[in-house]
Amino acid sequence: MSAATLRVAIGDEAVGSEGDPITFGRQADLIIDESNRFLHRVVGRFVCREGLWWVQNHSSRGSLTLESLDTASRLDLGVGGQFPVPGGSFLVAFGAGKANYELECWAMAPNELRVAWDAASALGDGTLEFGRIPLTSEQHLLCIALAESRLLGHMVIPSNVETAARLGWSITKFNRKLDYVCGKFATAGVRGLRGDRVDLAADRRRVLVDHVIKQQLVSIDDLGLLGDHAATRAVV
Repeated sequence: MSAATLRVAIGDEAVGSEGDPITFGRQADLIIDESNRFLHRVVGRFVCREGLWWVQNHSSRGSLTLESLDTASRLDLGVGGQFPVPGGSFLVAFGAGKANYELECWAMAPNELRVAWDAASALGDGTLEFGRIPLTSEQHLLCIALAESRLLGHMVIPSNVETAARLGWSITKFNRKLDYVCGKFATAGVRGLRGDRVDLAADRRRVLVDHVIKQQLVSIDDLGLLGDHAATRAVV
């Protein structure tokens, strides 16, 4: 068994490894309950990056509850959220209509990448490593929204206003987050994300999208995380 293996079971069993994510839901890699029409086609997804497993909530409503069977710690993962799962045994629980479901999971990860539940809970939306560049959940969503069109095979990159609306954010919040993300990548050595040129606003979106796609920090499978953000009231 590789050092980044995940085993998930709910009657049937699915085994994932780095580069081989697992989706779960009514019509997914791991089928939960085909007869429950209240259940999303894809409720969530397990994905491994840099040897560390993450669970993502792809539903448009409802949370996922993660519970460690080793420490009895638990936390709730909201819509569009993602969280690094520690090595060891844990449950992922969620409901749909009147039915409740539990996934029994077991993850193996290198010791240096194992995340303690208490430390991860304290960080919440913090800067745990996601790929080669550390991104918070909102920073990752911003990159997904900017790259959405390209991931779907189109060349046009949306404007700041369009992307803010897609996320359900105010333009002030979006610009602040974009400035910070570009600053982080620029500090890491990515060129073209800082400067005083008039066309920088459009240019840096293109540079950022090219980089996150090339480095596999976003993929077409991540689009489910956007969910119904566009329908959410914009907040600063």
